Amino acid sequence: RLLPHLAQGKKTKTHGYIRRGGQWRCGRRYVGKRANAMPSTSSSKNVYFFGRGRADGCAGDKALLGGKGANLAEMVRLGLPVPPGFTLTTRACIDYFHTGPTPALWREVDDALRDVE
Repeated sequence: RLLPHLAQGKKTKTHGYIRRGGQWRCGRRYVGKRANAMPSTSSSKNVYFFGRGRADGCAGDKALLGGKGANLAEMVRLGLPVPPGFTLTTRACIDYFHTGPTPALWREVDDALRDVE
């Protein structure tokens, strides 16, 4: 329900990650008839770090990180002072609400907390 354009298979332009050479990268992509156009939590990263001059995301990741997460990552990339933190992906949140926490997600959150400290 949160991503109806993906489930319905409509061709829409979204900002976020595109797959190149087996890796998801910042940029634009066109969502076609695949319902799994966003990376799933089973095979991709669920936690994105930002701060101390490093950001795993970018401004084009609003579909993946949400508006606040994408904008915080972009502020770090621009060199603005941002306290370190991390963002859970929207897909990880949706999966969490449907199936509950997984050990893999807890490991990623634990690692991110260590990076923040």
